[in-house]
Amino acid sequence: MNQYIISAVICITLVLGIYGYQFHSFQISNDVNHWGQFGGFMGGVLGPLLSFLSYVMLIKSLSLQNDANSVLKEESKLNIKNEKMRSFEVHFFNLINAQRDSFEYFKLEPQLGEFLTGVSAVRELENQIENMRDNNANDNDIAIYIKNIDSHEKIYNTQRIFYVITKMISQKLSDENGFTQEERQAQLTTLINFTELSALRITLISMQFLSHKSSKLLREDQELIDIFKELKLPYDQY
Repeated sequence: MNQYIISAVICITLVLGIYGYQFHSFQISNDVNHWGQFGGFMGGVLGPLLSFLSYVMLIKSLSLQNDANSVLKEESKLNIKNEKMRSFEVHFFNLINAQRDSFEYFKLEPQLGEFLTGVSAVRELENQIENMRDNNANDNDIAIYIKNIDSHEKIYNTQRIFYVITKMISQKLSDENGFTQEERQAQLTTLINFTELSALRITLISMQFLSHKSSKLLREDQELIDIFKELKLPYDQY
């Protein structure tokens, strides 16, 4: 703003200096007509100059206002995004806790009437899959075996909870909501790291062998698959 005031003062001083230099031989007149001519000269010369400066100041003011509005809009978008992230994180960690609680009741029935729970059940399942592979069993044979020992559908439930969380990440942190692929993948990495290893192995087994819709959708989630590969957790390792 100061530069425009200085420019206006320079213009006024310059015009007065030119007028004084040109008509310095004249004394200060008592004739109102002479003062009218002086006013006409000053107005005619200074008017356009000062108007131009005013126009420039107006444009500058509008530009500053637009910049300020843009900053406010960006801050508003950031606040909305942060609020969405806080809301997401509440649901996210609640679901992770629910996943952990659900896995406490995980059990399989490798033999009729005989149940294994938790980590022991997962290890037994992996051992049986390995033995079946050694005996040239194909994916369909293994899928049938998994369904037979999962009489209480604990494998499906474990995998379904994992899928629900990945779906929430995809929906809540979508591009339309102002989030990026990197932010979604960061949350997927958090999900994998916070999921108990045995529950994660059950999810990978389900993705490889079972034909549930959620298993299929997990296999088609390229962002998730990329994270699995990055963490050295291929879903087709069995």
